[in-house]
Amino acid sequence: MRKSILVVTLLFMVLFFGINGVCSAEVGVTGETIKIATICDQTGPAAHMGKFLIIGMDACVKRINDEGGIHGRKIKFLNETDNYAGAQTVAAARKLIDRDKIFCFVGNLGTPTNLALMPILLERKIPMVAPSTSAKALFVPPKRYIFGHYTTKFDNGRAGVDYIVNDLKMKDAKIAFLGADTPAAKGFLNGMKTQMKKYGMNMPVADEWHKMKSVDLSVQVHKLKSSGAEMLVINSFPTHIAYVIKKCHEIGWAPKTLIDPTSADQKLIDLTGKLSEGLVAERVYPLAETSQSWGSIEYRKALKKFYDKVPLSYPLAGYFSMKILELGLKDAGRDLTREKLVDALEAWKDKDTGFTPLTYNKTKRLGSTSTMFCIVKDGKFKKITGWRVPK
Repeated sequence: MRKSILVVTLLFMVLFFGINGVCSAEVGVTGETIKIATICDQTGPAAHMGKFLIIGMDACVKRINDEGGIHGRKIKFLNETDNYAGAQTVAAARKLIDRDKIFCFVGNLGTPTNLALMPILLERKIPMVAPSTSAKALFVPPKRYIFGHYTTKFDNGRAGVDYIVNDLKMKDAKIAFLGADTPAAKGFLNGMKTQMKKYGMNMPVADEWHKMKSVDLSVQVHKLKSSGAEMLVINSFPTHIAYVIKKCHEIGWAPKTLIDPTSADQKLIDLTGKLSEGLVAERVYPLAETSQSWGSIEYRKALKKFYDKVPLSYPLAGYFSMKILELGLKDAGRDLTREKLVDALEAWKDKDTGFTPLTYNKTKRLGSTSTMFCIVKDGKFKKITGWRVPK
């Protein structure tokens, strides 16, 4: 009798799960939902960036769910903060993985934070799609579960030197560098030095650094001015760069200035007003306000619908990260697993994402190596080049 009851119970469970979809075939996936998460600083030195990344991702999720989800499943989107500190990133990740049972990560912010998380992702075989970092160590050599979507800071540095030499015609200029004390900024400077050596240029006449929590960079600015530099390259964050621009104006120093993509943000212009006119910036995303790509048009509509009071330029990076995951989930199919998501992304070749085309394969985990350049004009970033790769 007991055997009969056990057999009937087992048959019922098989029939129930078979009829109602894959309820427990993969962690974070049910017949009706896919649970995904991000970890972005919302309280620390990169909180401005983190909050708007989350808004962009959430706008994309709301649009997806309004349209019926992906293969009939709605997205459940969770987020945690980490104060831009690796130990807190790891703690937040363990909560999301072990308690919340997420399917994957998307768009996590930061180089030190993502590097701290990387061992857990690889050990637990959890995909990370389009993190907001360009740390070379995350993608080279390729890691099966991590997919980047824009070029490394090393190649940003190389592309910046290409621009200085070929566009500004300043090969013989004295160049100085200011960076946040992060692996990303150090990678940028290494890329610069590599390209400068290739062109037969003199190395930077000065390089100065600041801590993430620094608020007074006057000592660094005075040292940079004393170096006699005619060109200043900065890899930092909007508030720090705004301070530098204002301090340069205050002490009467007006070098040509180029900044990395991290701070090519309307926030910087808002903080500096007319002082930022003529500033040149690298970008790894289209211009949110003016691009006519289908992804940019979709983004503007979604942000207007769900976050009408938020400036367009800020959340674009987050929306793009979530868009990449959306397309990957669609390609992975209804019978979703983490391995199938990885396989689907790995098959992309010049995938039309609506923003920039991406290519992945078993030996390539950076979807794009392109950069474009913009200039601040009339209070807005304006495109001045097409997409480029370092020479």
